[in-house]
Amino acid sequence: MKANFGDTLEQNFKFDLGDGDKKQISGLFSVDRDLLNTLSDEELLELQKSGMLEAIYSQLISLGQFQRLIDKSRIG
Repeated sequence: MKANFGDTLEQNFKFDLGDGDKKQISGLFSVDRDLLNTLSDEELLELQKSGMLEAIYSQLISLGQFQRLIDKSRIG
């Protein structure tokens, strides 16, 4: 079975600006983390050899740092 990474998830990110003002950004897309966790060893190896596995994990990590980036922008 081949994983279809053409199917991405639309994410809604809620964040706090630090002054009690909460915002939401819609329309950001990411790889389906649950789908990624179901891949076989062969599928993961194929992604790694094609260079896509690094890009997938980089994107997931980057989106996970969104609130931290906002917090740092308030400090400076």
